[in-house]
Amino acid sequence: MKKKLVHPRAAVTLKMLLRRKGSSIVLTTAMLAATLASIILCGLQARQEAAIAEMVENTQIRCTVTNARGSGVDNLEVGSFFVDMLVGLRHGRDCYLDEYVKDVRALAWEELAQPAGSEVRRIYSTDSDPDLSAINGGAVYFYDGWSKDCLVGNEQVCLVTGDLLEEIQADSSGEVYVTLVRKGGTEVMLKVIGTVAGQMSQRIYCPFYTDLQNGDSEAFPLASCSFTIRNNQLLEESKQNLYEYFAHPAPLASNNYTTAGLLVHDEIYLSSMEEFENNLSLLRIILPVLVIITGGAGFLSAYLTNRGRQKEFAVMRCIGIKRLSVFLQVFLEQSLLAVCGCGVGMILGLLFGENIFLSTLGLVAVLLAVCLLGAAGAAWQISSVNVMKLMKVEE
Repeated sequence: MKKKLVHPRAAVTLKMLLRRKGSSIVLTTAMLAATLASIILCGLQARQEAAIAEMVENTQIRCTVTNARGSGVDNLEVGSFFVDMLVGLRHGRDCYLDEYVKDVRALAWEELAQPAGSEVRRIYSTDSDPDLSAINGGAVYFYDGWSKDCLVGNEQVCLVTGDLLEEIQADSSGEVYVTLVRKGGTEVMLKVIGTVAGQMSQRIYCPFYTDLQNGDSEAFPLASCSFTIRNNQLLEESKQNLYEYFAHPAPLASNNYTTAGLLVHDEIYLSSMEEFENNLSLLRIILPVLVIITGGAGFLSAYLTNRGRQKEFAVMRCIGIKRLSVFLQVFLEQSLLAVCGCGVGMILGLLFGENIFLSTLGLVAVLLAVCLLGAAGAAWQISSVNVMKLMKVEE
């Protein structure tokens, strides 16, 4: 006997679906639309989550140190010990602000007695003085073997402007030194390791912690200071720790050497994050609602489509077909339509450029399962109707 390639139940199912082309197309299209909408919404959610992660990772939240009144950002007149806190030099006093901040920029200056008419500027990085930035026409050139990394230490080195370099002579070894005489009379010799170019003149730049007091420790007035939050995911925790040492600026506060204010420029970041989070919350609400609607639609479509076939099912029962077989017939028809709709929906999703992630596949699987559950409920209800009622002819 020749073996049949198609199972008899499958053959009957295909014939039934082809005979009812209109309703089959409608049900398949409904499932296709639901699947495609789910894929698109999942894609939107994934992109929204990626945008949030990128914003958290790449946004630079700058913080500006001010005086107690929130002004004087270019001439703070507060103690340099606030920079000590930010760069990790106060661990012995249980101050660990360096764990929450990075890219510290600090600047302090004072006029010198010698060279006449010049000033020394302490910088913690080449970004600390706006005059050194390329946008303002400034540039820094280090001699061979030296780099900007030396600015975070306390070496007795410096950078000088071109006009001062012309007045300095190299020693017998070829190295260049400049002698600074502070207005208090202290004399310090610094090794020149590079030059600065731009509109400035008569300036000597040295590392922020260079010893200009011949071994005596000193605190000096801070001209400006800013930094960046190290980890935006810990923004609130970072702010809480920072404000234990810095004050919230107040217009009526009294300025003094030991009180520094702090402005955290996070307004745009927080408003953008709130907008992204609101959009993401809306998508997280829409997706479950879509699944519920699809399940209900699957139940109603199966029930309404097969309600007009009651006599057909009655005949099937009367000729000896069991209730389970009727149930399987109805369920198989609805399942085939749902699977086809899901398959075509996923193909269209790929054609539209949507990535099918595991989360998307999981949602489509849930969508299909809910639809099949609804179809199973409708098939069970239809197959459970009393045969005599099915055979009754309405007058």
